[in-house]
Amino acid sequence: FWKKIAAKLGSVEEKSCGPLVKICGITNEADAAKAVECGADLLGFVFCKRSPRNVIDAGFIEDIDRVVKIGVITELDSDEGKHALDLVERGVLDALQLHGFSEKQIKEFFADEKLKKVPHYFAENLSSHDDFAVIELLQLYGEPRILVDARSGDCIGGTGTAIPSGLVEECISRTKLWLAGGLNCENISSVCSEFAPELVDASSGLEESKGKKSSVLIEKFFTQLHKTCD
Repeated sequence: FWKKIAAKLGSVEEKSCGPLVKICGITNEADAAKAVECGADLLGFVFCKRSPRNVIDAGFIEDIDRVVKIGVITELDSDEGKHALDLVERGVLDALQLHGFSEKQIKEFFADEKLKKVPHYFAENLSSHDDFAVIELLQLYGEPRILVDARSGDCIGGTGTAIPSGLVEECISRTKLWLAGGLNCENISSVCSEFAPELVDASSGLEESKGKKSSVLIEKFFTQLHKTCD
């Protein structure tokens, strides 16, 4: 997994053009194809029963190529989490995104000799300075990248809410920036200009309804993103 990410980063650096792009919350073949056509580097598929973007039928994922495929999970021991883990072990997915794990869950993950070898990265929600304790813990475990997302109530991701800019700046001082939360066609160019993220992750900002992407918004998103390269 990390070799694929390194290769994609190398390609981006050669072109000196913008961040890697992950389009998350993909639930169907048509949305996946459109995202790949427009230039997505990674696709995220949510395996969480309580999410409106939960993948009901993951059969189409195996036929997608040219991108890194990520299974997003919030619980390892749920049926959905086990399904995503199985897809990684079978090579259908490239890695897991472990989203919103608590310090206790993180310690349990790394205590499991088999689990910690599964290709993965963590995504953590930032709403205050206190949330950096989890990021510091992950760095102690040697995690090379951590995706940061916004927090909104009890929602773990896909909230359409942006992380306060001060917290983003603090994150930049600690690690390479993988950024999610409230990214859309209207702000992606300015966000990239201001923070120069290594990776951006968009989901709800590209939807026409929850779980269904808009082809128009996906196209516009990449058009605006490419303006940062001009």
